[in-house]
Amino acid sequence: MTKKCIILFMSSLLLCGLTVVTTACPPPDCPDCYYWNGSSCVPCDECYKCVDGDCVACKCWDTGTPIVGSINVQNAKLCEWKQHTSSVSDLDHWFKPGVGEGHPADSLTYSWTASDGTPLSSNAANFTWRAPLCVQGVAITLRVDDVPNSMDDPCPGSSRDDDHADFQGTSTVSLPDGCTTGSKGAIFALTKIAVSQAACDEKKGEACGLMDHPENFSYTVNARYDQCKWVFDVQASAKAPTGTCPSNYINVEDGNEDGITEDNYAIIVYGFRYENGCITTGGNTFSNSVCSAQHEDNHFEQFVEELEKERVKFLSKPCMSDMPIVCGNSSTETCQNAVAARYTDIVTYILLSYATAYANAQDDVEAEEAARECFDSIADNIEAYWE
Repeated sequence: MTKKCIILFMSSLLLCGLTVVTTACPPPDCPDCYYWNGSSCVPCDECYKCVDGDCVACKCWDTGTPIVGSINVQNAKLCEWKQHTSSVSDLDHWFKPGVGEGHPADSLTYSWTASDGTPLSSNAANFTWRAPLCVQGVAITLRVDDVPNSMDDPCPGSSRDDDHADFQGTSTVSLPDGCTTGSKGAIFALTKIAVSQAACDEKKGEACGLMDHPENFSYTVNARYDQCKWVFDVQASAKAPTGTCPSNYINVEDGNEDGITEDNYAIIVYGFRYENGCITTGGNTFSNSVCSAQHEDNHFEQFVEELEKERVKFLSKPCMSDMPIVCGNSSTETCQNAVAARYTDIVTYILLSYATAYANAQDDVEAEEAARECFDSIADNIEAYWE
């Protein structure tokens, strides 16, 4: 109805003496699949669809907010289980003229991948994962895609399908607490201590000098990380009692000492020149403290040399072989467990190495030669006094 029709209609009513409320004329008829937008007829578009030639309001669906969120990637120790989590959402959007709008959520799919560790992939919202057996940085990636849910009363061309979104992080895999990196090795130390009086008393009448078995052992066993395995580092030390027992013999320096006579001086000289310098005759033992100390010092030097040979052999023992780290084998997952698995065997071989070195250091021929010049000089003094 035009303005003209409204005016004529109102005028006729007024002539009749009636009071009325005026109303607008209805919009003109629009062609099929057109609608009146308030000022003109326009084709069905945007949030309308054509139904039986009429434009009917519908829901314009769009992707709205893209997939958003974050992941929380956990750092881990070797072979440690961790859970990486996600917080991701996808809100779509629809608008319908005369009704309003809404923001429903889409369903999501998850695809985790890891550059190392177990498992390497997962399709859950959260990722339960075991760190690998090597120190490193592991790339963790999550790809999230939507599963477009059904659209209620959609307009033509509507869609709820968003692009996928990728989230990335790095899990730093480090050593278990208390463990360090390092290399395989072993140090066998030996220090000299004075022979005790008890040892001298025990050997009285048997020897003028004495180097006893090692004592006061101490040792540490460590496992160090080296290229995805444990290598063993050993520090060991012991003390070797060595020296002379002056109360066990008459100390000869000039040849005029008590106990040396015209009858036995030649025996003593011979023993000093050609034997070990510790001579028993006529119920007395004769030696020289300085020369005996040289004899025992040589035994100690032999001990040190033999101990180094045993240390080299020790490094090749099965108990000192590298231990590969195996996730799932608790004996290998920490340095402390690795040491516990090998400790008894390693200590046994440490003690055996010292005992073997000591036994091999008892070469009296070499020790006698080391003190020969000293004993010869004492023999000269004895001969000069008696001849």
